[in-house]
Amino acid sequence: MAGYPILKNTAFDFPLEYIDSSDDKTHKLNPTLASGDVKVSIDFGTLNNLATLPSVAPAGSSIVKHELSAAEMNGDILVIEGKDVAGAEWNDWSAIILTSTYQIDVDWIDALLGRDIGNAEGTAAVHSLVTAVLKAVSRVVDNNGTLEVYRTDGTTLHMSQTVTEDATLEPIDELGVGS
Repeated sequence: MAGYPILKNTAFDFPLEYIDSSDDKTHKLNPTLASGDVKVSIDFGTLNNLATLPSVAPAGSSIVKHELSAAEMNGDILVIEGKDVAGAEWNDWSAIILTSTYQIDVDWIDALLGRDIGNAEGTAAVHSLVTAVLKAVSRVVDNNGTLEVYRTDGTTLHMSQTVTEDATLEPIDELGVGS
């Protein structure tokens, strides 16, 4: 699965459908593309032709595949510009791509926050969101002054905390730092 945002200095492909200039509303089937039709500006620099000429994919459709090389992705802000230089079969367009030097792996986020805490609990630190969730939804036991938090299987100890009680205060005065 792709991550987000789009990575700087990493080749990137994207699809785009061009608007037919004969009616200004429908997608142009099988648009003709030539050198100079699609250019890229890196961080508001000079517009340069794409290294790879965009192509219709699948053939005969209105979908145009644009392939940017790692070198063409070497900027924080990319402006891709399309102009039919040989004629006017499709309308001018532009696309802006914002890049980043880091990427968030969607699968990792899902494992940490999402649908199955069991995917992340085995490697989770004591002071983590996973532990907080386990405390809220999993088996928790007071074992003679030690609070024990178990993993989703209900038998594997995830962490424990010392419980301090003071008869003059509430039944539980303090939970020590987990271990």
